[in-house]
Amino acid sequence: MDLPDTRRVVGASILPFSVDPRWSTLYFWLAQERFCAAWPAGSLAWTDFGGAVAADDDGDAFECAAREFHEESMGALPI
Repeated sequence: MDLPDTRRVVGASILPFSVDPRWSTLYFWLAQERFCAAWPAGSLAWTDFGGAVAADDDGDAFECAAREFHEESMGALPI
């Protein structure tokens, strides 16, 4: 008997990385949160690129991750 799938996507993120071809060194690309006095624990933290699902994502994790990455990287890296 198959149970109904009751899981839902609430957020998604992307953690880009690159490898130096000469030294085979692995680099993770992170973003730094801006300073916010009302949010001292999260201010200036280094994070991946992600966030909550929006209505136009249709509950799709890939759509959410792509949109959040584009927003948080300010379109610096094309998807």
